[in-house]
Amino acid sequence: MESIEMIDLDEENIEDKGCYCLRSKPSSTGYINKNNWLKGRLNEGLKYIKIMENSKPAGFIEYVPVEYY
Repeated sequence: MESIEMIDLDEENIEDKGCYCLRSKPSSTGYINKNNWLKGRLNEGLKYIKIMENSKPAGFIEYVPVEYY
């Protein structure tokens, strides 16, 4: 049975859940830089939803609500 989970990333869970990136390992410079960038943008209203399929990263939704644009 297929399982889909959508995880809202925030300042509290980003270190644990991490961003979606199939090509980077969590210890790579690019992955670390992306997470650091996300942390700064989350404070500015960015919404980041990580999509998991059967407990594996499958995609993400990233947007800024219009009131922050």
